This record gives sequence, C-alpha cells and structure tokens, in this order.
Amino acid sequence: MATNQINSQSVQILLAKKYRQNYFQSILHRPGKGVTEEFSSDTSAGYIRVVRALPHGVTGRKLGASTNGGNFNSAASFVASSTEYELPLLYVYDGNFDIPEVQADMLPLNIVEEEGRNIAGEVATQINASTIAAQLSATLNADVTRASKYVIKLPATATEHSSRDALLDAMGLLENGDVANGVQSFPTDEREILARPEFYTSLFKSNNIIAGGSNFAQEMLARGAISPDTYVDNGASYKGEFMDAPLYVASKAVWSAAEAWLNAGSAAVSAGALNGVQAIVCAASGTARGVAMPETFKQIPCPVGAGIRIQPLVRWGVECWLPDSVAVVAGNGFTNPASASNPLSVVAPASR
Repeated sequence: MATNQINSQSVQILLAKKYRQNYFQSILHRPGKGVTEEFSSDTSAGYIRVVRALPHGVTGRKLGASTNGGNFNSAASFVASSTEYELPLLYVYDGNFDIPEVQADMLPLNIVEEEGRNIAGEVATQINASTIAAQLSATLNADVTRASKYVIKLPATATEHSSRDALLDAMGLLENGDVANGVQSFPTDEREILARPEFYTSLFKSNNIIAGGSNFAQEMLARGAISPDTYVDNGASYKGEFMDAPLYVASKAVWSAAEAWLNAGSAAVSAGALNGVQAIVCAASGTARGVAMPETFKQIPCPVGAGIRIQPLVRWGVECWLPDSVAVVAGNGFTNPASASNPLSVVAPASR
C-alpha cells in the first residue's frame, strides 16, 4: 500500500474542511439588456407565440392639394393586421446526479451542496452559450446576403482608438434599427456588449478610452472599469458602461460552449470557429428568451442503491428574431462560418 512519508517517516494527512470551488460565469445577458424575457412570464407551455401589430404606413397630406386635399381623407381606411413570432421552450438541462451514501459517509464534506453549486454553474453556462449561439447564428447567416454588413473587422495591426472605433461603429449599426420588423432604431437603454477578455483589455490600450494620465484615467485602470463614475457592483463579469451600454466579459470557456451549440449545415462548426469574434453588441428587443428554473432541485432516493439522486430540471428557449439587432466586432482574419449553402443553426449539444 502506498504511504505518505517524509524522510522515511509516515506523516499525517488532513482533509481541508471545505471544497476548492469551481467558478462559473453567471448569466450574462440580463433581461432588458441584450435579451427580452417579458414575453415568457408563463413558461409552462412548449411554445410562446408573440404577436406584433403592423404599422399602417399612413403619411401626411396637405389640405387644398389637388390630390387628396379635401376636408376628409379620401384614402381607403385601414384594417388592423399583425404578424407573429415563435419562441420554443424546448432546451432542457436534466441530468441525473447520484450521491452514494457510502461516499457521503467517507467524505465529511457537504457533497449535496457542492453538487448543487456545480449544477447551477453549468446551467448558467448552457444558457449563456445558447443565447450567444442564437444571436451569432442569426446575424452571421444574414451577413452572408445582406448589403449592409454587420460584422465589423478590426485592422490587421492595432491602431490608436481601433477597438473603441469598432464598438462605436457597432453602436451606429444598431441605430439604423430594422424597419421591416417595426424598429426604426434599437433603443440605447436596451443594449448590451459581450466582449472577450482580450478585447476588453484592449480598450485600455492605445488611447482607446484612456487619454493622458488624469486622476480619472488612473481610477479607470485601478478598478478596471470603463466608467468608474457610473460603475456599480453588478457581478464579476460587469466592467462598466460604454455609450450607456453595460459591458460584460465572456470568458473563452463561454465562447467555446457557444461553438458547441452551432452547426454549419448538417455538421458541427469546427473548434475555434468563433475565435475571431471579439465582441457582440446586442439589443434586447431582437432576442427573446424564456427560462423555467425551479427554486430547488428535486432529490429522491437513489434507485440503484443506498444514497440520493439529484434531479435538476431547467427548461428554456431563446430565439433571435431580428438579425439586425446584433452587431459583431471581429478580428481582421475572421472568416464567417456561415455560407449560403451551409447556414448556421442552433443545435443542443446533447441532442446531436
């Protein structure tokens, strides 16, 4: 039997009284900022149908004009009409987790509590990944054919202000809205920025958002906050405001998880297909999401032996209805994984 010795003498081994925790990013798209969840207060159904009343297209006229200038408008009356969108709520996180009694007896730590923490972290990762995948799938597919491109590429060699300017250009694209779908301009107060760590840090370089050595600039660097005067504690991933839009850092693990939710045609996208995506700017009204998350996870006696089984059941859905609500900032060498013959689609990884 293996022994633990120092200089031929057996030594005592102590078990730490707490776990070394795993750290997961919390849900990044906040309701009203990047996604809307206002249509999904009831998530008991499999689908949610959302109706939009169509605008009438009435224009102004001039009294006394030779055409339609009378006291009463001579044009035909309008009848209310509408279109609709669908939000499926079919994604599920429902793995079974067994904790044998003999294992719990031999480990004087709270296994159930730690497993619950890991499950909650994995759920957040899957919701983050599916939301990013839905948004990128929509806008990258549209970018293959639309004349107004929504992928903004950084210069091959970083220049002064290049990261800042790319974000400004992305914001400008969202100002154009999506008129065909009833949006003249995506409201500023519903936008959100998700950035890779390296893009976030680039904002503090080359005079992107810091110029000179003022006290304010020093505070920005000390706190890592883009806007220290408006910065509030909104989770570790929140880094402040850029043009009134909250900026969150999504780690490499989250972007990789998003890749696992994407197909190009009938095949999964290759690993690293999203490496060139540096940031996305998204508006809440373009992406709908619904999440049915229980307050507690169900626990039952383990059916295969003495112990317990944890049964989480989280169901959600996310759809990006308006591709123009998402603008992508990408590296100069980024290649769109979507094509006319192989468009992107969102596929739950465990259902491939």
